[in-house]
Amino acid sequence: MTEAITKTVTAEIVQLHQQVFDGLKMAYDRAMDIGKILSESKPKLKGQFVRWVEEDLPFAVRTAQIYMEVYANREKLKSANVCALSDAYIYLAEQKKPVEPSEPEKPTKDTDVLEPESRPAKTDPAKDSADQIIPNHLVGIFARATELRSEAAIVNAVLQRTKEAKKIDDPLYMYISLSMLEAEIGNVKRIFNQSLPFAVCAYCGGRGTDCTTCKGTGWTTSVGWAATPEEMKEF
Repeated sequence: MTEAITKTVTAEIVQLHQQVFDGLKMAYDRAMDIGKILSESKPKLKGQFVRWVEEDLPFAVRTAQIYMEVYANREKLKSANVCALSDAYIYLAEQKKPVEPSEPEKPTKDTDVLEPESRPAKTDPAKDSADQIIPNHLVGIFARATELRSEAAIVNAVLQRTKEAKKIDDPLYMYISLSMLEAEIGNVKRIFNQSLPFAVCAYCGGRGTDCTTCKGTGWTTSVGWAATPEEMKEF
């Protein structure tokens, strides 16, 4: 460690870093609280829920629905060790993706049955996590999201191996702070997850040309999508 960096500076950075992590956790907890209150209030309003949200609350109806969805899936999110709101968006979006149906078994050939003329299979267009059709030139980048997920899985495997080593009191792992490692790896995973292609850019419709919002990529992350005004999402 260079002498130019004092222990005070190091301690300040560690403290600020922890505050960032705590802030993300606090935002997630508050979103869960809002979802709980909204879910409990909706039945009492008897058909006036949407009007109440639109007239009295500082967010759109869609945002209210997201809060309630987070709360409704609290047990699943807890089981998946989700502790940040953006991670919750990604997890819930992944859960909504339709499962590809398996191919039906081909009937046994029968000499009395004429086989239909072969024709190319009709496939549905690829969609992003916001249920929008992905332009052909962006299909490849959305498909590559698995690369980032694999990287996140690698660092998570490091954490799991360390936990197992700590359980058996492996002396090699004696000086590793598990709580600090969990926080750091949680941040690394969050960086990867928040960088995943989430939706086609609502500002340029996926074209990317001269679009400063998506930096010319044509797509945005879950964080960028959450920050996009609702009226812009109907392009």
